[in-house]
Amino acid sequence: MLMRGFCLKKIYPGLSTADDVTCIVLKRRLMLCGTNCGALLVFSADKEDSESTSKHSKIDFDSKPLAKMKISMEPIVKVDLGFTDSEILLYYKTYTEDLSCISLKSEMSF
Repeated sequence: MLMRGFCLKKIYPGLSTADDVTCIVLKRRLMLCGTNCGALLVFSADKEDSESTSKHSKIDFDSKPLAKMKISMEPIVKVDLGFTDSEILLYYKTYTEDLSCISLKSEMSF
């Protein structure tokens, strides 16, 4: 699934058109995106793709992200998701920073 260069203006109106997705990961029906301007965006893939013959998740790119965080002045070059009993772990890396992590409280138990 190639998302490099996907313009976030459609996803989140008000962001610069230069703010492109640079990396993504999809796990447990959550999609984490890193952007060129140093933000993390979390989307839910709760819907099923009605056009698919098998049961695939569908990302609604017209909806606002579940979470949006400006975390760096540099582009995010790598992202990953982790899960504990009560938290969602957002891992990210920039060109100059080693792997970093932000945790979000989860409303669901994994």
